[in-house]
Amino acid sequence: VPFRGSGAGSKGELFEQLGFYYVGPIDGNNVETLVEVLQNIKREHEEGLINKPVFLHIKTKKGNGYEPAQRARDKLHAVKPKFNLPKPADAPKETPPPPPLTKVFADALVQEAETDEKICAITAAMPGGTGIGIFEKR
Repeated sequence: VPFRGSGAGSKGELFEQLGFYYVGPIDGNNVETLVEVLQNIKREHEEGLINKPVFLHIKTKKGNGYEPAQRARDKLHAVKPKFNLPKPADAPKETPPPPPLTKVFADALVQEAETDEKICAITAAMPGGTGIGIFEKR
């Protein structure tokens, strides 16, 4: 199982010295591996083998599988289709879409930080695209 926890060597040493249980780096473009690692972390936490915060280091390739996004360094971080499928005349009225996951994450992070002053956030150099900008402003 692709799971390297604390003791992963120099890659996680900084985070382990800060009190985290370091796991990674994990290939974020491989969903099966990512799910397996998350299940392992959850199981080990439930079994009491992990008893501190987990730092999960996930590496992804920007635009993986979509050539225009891979070429554009500063754009297309979250690609949306630019086409509309025809709808039948009797189609039900569309419900508004749910909020973006980045907003849900950021709001939850802010809510937790309101009760725990030890919470901090580290961004992947794009606070807007990760939702961390909301946390930063708050």
